[in-house]
Amino acid sequence: MGSVGTLQGSVISPMLFNLIMIGLPERLNAIEGVHHAIYADDITIWVCEGSDGEIEQRLQTAVEVVEQYLVGTGLVCSSEKSELLLYRPTFKGRPPKSSIRHADYEEICVRTKEGQEIPRVRQIKVLGLIIQSNGANGATIRNLETKVTNTMRLIRRITNRHGGMKEASVVRLIHSFVISHITYVAAYHNWYTAEKAKLNTLIRRAHKMALSLPDSTSTELLLQLGIHNTLDELIEAQQISQLERLTRTRTGRSILDKLGISYHKQHGDKKSLPSPIREKLQVANLPKNMHPELNQGRRESRARSLLQAFGRDKEALFVDAAEYVDRHAFSVAVLNTEKQLVSSCSVRGKNPEVAEEVAIALAIVCPGCRYVLSDSQTAVRNYAQGRISPEAAAILNANANYLTSEETEERHIIWFPAHTSPHTPVPNLNGEVHRVARGLTFRARVERSTPGDGQPAEGWTERDRMTRYCDITKFYQKSRCIYPPPSAKLDRSQAVDWRQLQTQTFPNPVHLRRLYPDIYPDDTCKLCGWTHASLRHILWECVVIS
Repeated sequence: MGSVGTLQGSVISPMLFNLIMIGLPERLNAIEGVHHAIYADDITIWVCEGSDGEIEQRLQTAVEVVEQYLVGTGLVCSSEKSELLLYRPTFKGRPPKSSIRHADYEEICVRTKEGQEIPRVRQIKVLGLIIQSNGANGATIRNLETKVTNTMRLIRRITNRHGGMKEASVVRLIHSFVISHITYVAAYHNWYTAEKAKLNTLIRRAHKMALSLPDSTSTELLLQLGIHNTLDELIEAQQISQLERLTRTRTGRSILDKLGISYHKQHGDKKSLPSPIREKLQVANLPKNMHPELNQGRRESRARSLLQAFGRDKEALFVDAAEYVDRHAFSVAVLNTEKQLVSSCSVRGKNPEVAEEVAIALAIVCPGCRYVLSDSQTAVRNYAQGRISPEAAAILNANANYLTSEETEERHIIWFPAHTSPHTPVPNLNGEVHRVARGLTFRARVERSTPGDGQPAEGWTERDRMTRYCDITKFYQKSRCIYPPPSAKLDRSQAVDWRQLQTQTFPNPVHLRRLYPDIYPDDTCKLCGWTHASLRHILWECVVIS
């Protein structure tokens, strides 16, 4: 295809490229100081340290290794598509004395085996991420501006304030064609304050277009609608979800170690479950939108259905952990459906995640158990990923012969929402095991409890952290949402009027005079004669209307 870019998969599957390239990483790893990333036929090679001469030598060696590896495979390096970027970011303000001036840099030159020089470029695109040689982000912002402008043109064709696609569908369109492009690159650039302001403006413009609101709509009122996120919120959600995805695989954890990121170690060491034991564990999917404050109704509904299904099942066990008041330790309790304490222990440490995993492990090794219900999303997620704390892994490994035998049935791990009042004939066994675990911590130190109710000094709050992109973004949206969305029974025109009333942009004499002074020279109320007929006057103060 020459220099024309071709979409992956349109000619040949990326998997076929990966099969050919499978031996190349080992050869590139043998070159000191060289890093690489391979996707299908796209090979990215970079060097982060060393003098200009060392950098040139390492890059040249890497190019020679790649060309030598491709001999006999039917593939060759394309000199037309190859690019060389020298990343030399500009300093803000006065450069330090130790900095190297641009004129003092030596020219780095890399050639192919045919002797052709790989052209130097000012910017390069790696899997959709634009990197500029001077460290700026102007090309990325211009690219995003183009995508947002094209999307806004599309929205104008399919909807307006009088008819067309409704608000919910247009917002989904914005997420698909605007927000997805921003989140893809936003978390991996160092943004200046002015650049963040530009991106936030693009996000607001797109959503104002979706709601048919004027560009002069107040930013504060737009945020109170709870339909979009700011750039910082999108970056936070993308970074956390990406780090969580990397921690799930051995390759991802290796990448984090190479980058010096210890995210996967911040909650203690983890051990992988042996395959025979993991095959005996079935973890139910964690539901979405289960925040303890914003989704209380959904949590109570799930608790009610789980109690009806397992509240009287003799093969079900409920587990929980509670923190000691006077030391860094946790008590663990396992309760059956007859409210009998089946197993308990104490776990030393500061991390409640470890204690919750130990509680699940104790229930798994109990004879006759098939269903384990825990109120810790983090612990359930760790079992689903097959990586748990050494304390919990030791319990399972000690009973490996029993768990892996053919007579032992599979264990199903299910998440139960904590601190709920489902109001069912079946007692809330999750609350009961919580009281039992808490009672174990105070059996010798009752005087340390809070006077009056026997509660510990610190409240028993939800310890589960949000790790999914949708959970984080929805949390920020709902936490500041004040105004409800339009009813599904309203047509497009009525929904736009509803949003304009919420954002105080509904047409009124004062607003129209400000926009069109020649057409509306007077802002007097036509009914009562008030000289300043604002929206507030029309809705609440006009004597004739009231």
